[in-house]
Amino acid sequence: MTSGIHDKVSVSGSVSVELYSRDGDLIQTQDFSNLVTTSGKEFLTRKLVSDPEVVDSIEIGIGTTAADLSDTVMENTVASEDIRFQSTENNIASFIATFAENVPPQDETISEVGLISDNDLLICRAVLDTPFVKATTDYLVINWKLQIG
Repeated sequence: MTSGIHDKVSVSGSVSVELYSRDGDLIQTQDFSNLVTTSGKEFLTRKLVSDPEVVDSIEIGIGTTAADLSDTVMENTVASEDIRFQSTENNIASFIATFAENVPPQDETISEVGLISDNDLLICRAVLDTPFVKATTDYLVINWKLQIG
């Protein structure tokens, strides 16, 4: 009998970003994949043994360096919002945060997003192919999905 782990479980993520005007009109939407960092995979492994650390927030930033497995922080965060809604279904965990008007407090060209634990661990990071401007009058909804398997 051979010892070791034979089954492989993959973890993948996707992000949906929706930018709305103050009046609620959809300005732009983007859907893209993200990179689950090495520390993010370690976080998920710890969760199997009841680690109390939790997914806590989503950050937006202006960094442009490509995402890398060894990333431990965002390149240049401009705002962070707590997860307001989370759910699980069909091996997919969803985390949603909303960035209101005046968050960040000035117009910013958003080019990176990150999923963060309550211990400030960067679980996932993505650099957008198409950065966008979030004006102070706009609000932004980010829905982050992690799929196991």
